[in-house]
Amino acid sequence: MKVENEERVAEDSDPKLMWEQLTQQFYTKSQAEKKKLVTFLDKYMNPSRTNLQESSICVMKGRPRRNFTRHEPPAWKYTEKMFGKSPSKSPSSRNHGCEHGRRRGRGRSPSSPVSITSGKFDIPFVSDIEPHMVPCIHSWVDVVGDGNCGYRAVAVAIGLNENAWAVVRRDLWLEMRSRINLYASVFVCDDVVTVMQGVAHWCGLCDSSHWMTMPDIGHVIATRYHVVVVLLSRAESITFLPLTSTVNYDPPTHVITLALLEQTNHFIMINLIDDALLPPLVSNWQHCHEESVNGWDLPFHSRFEEYIRFRPKTSTQRYINLN
Repeated sequence: MKVENEERVAEDSDPKLMWEQLTQQFYTKSQAEKKKLVTFLDKYMNPSRTNLQESSICVMKGRPRRNFTRHEPPAWKYTEKMFGKSPSKSPSSRNHGCEHGRRRGRGRSPSSPVSITSGKFDIPFVSDIEPHMVPCIHSWVDVVGDGNCGYRAVAVAIGLNENAWAVVRRDLWLEMRSRINLYASVFVCDDVVTVMQGVAHWCGLCDSSHWMTMPDIGHVIATRYHVVVVLLSRAESITFLPLTSTVNYDPPTHVITLALLEQTNHFIMINLIDDALLPPLVSNWQHCHEESVNGWDLPFHSRFEEYIRFRPKTSTQRYINLN
């Protein structure tokens, strides 16, 4: 009887364990592989329904993101061409802290995705982005502004349809619950319970109490999906890395870029060009990350330094609460 009970427990728990392992593997795949896997799973789960519709992607005029026939120059070369700055031989390595403040972005009403047909740097939201980051933008995806747009943008960035925003909320809520002590030591704007309550919204429009709050959620996104998270805004930009890892032993290579458009109080997902400048790493990562991710910032140091070199001296960092 005891053996039968143990086998029954194993049968009940193994699928959950396998799903968690497959989920971790999914986020390490390329964008094309993710789309194939999502399409296959959708066909299997919903045989009578058509495939998921992809979000509209607005690609800037110019060559494709990856050119396998010619080497692309580093992103700072584009910035140098625009702003007339050249990198020095001994780059600065200043550490930029954050002020303990935040502001909220109000979700705008649903609208059609933005489009662009003119030159490479003719971007509708250019005034909402730091000037030295504009040359690093390759394309962007607009999402519905129903109060869930931050989570919609993340869904698109990890290879899902933007309508899977509730899946992202669930993932992040479960991530915080599983490492509640870790996040309790990291969060600075709210306590971990308050952040979890804000994430816990699963259906329809939401009010400001359920909007995405940065920088706290940035840590959770990076850790849950094993990615680099870049937050762009006109005032200041920051980068997040995973705080811990139990499955992956190498630093993340996939970059998720989120931007707050301050003039319209809207949130979108941006694709950066290869080797783009990266904003400074959020300051509390250094003393809050676990030993399993020691040194994961090292591969990105040169890109952090190039960002600082082109960054206006008057720029000050602050915390942002995104819708």
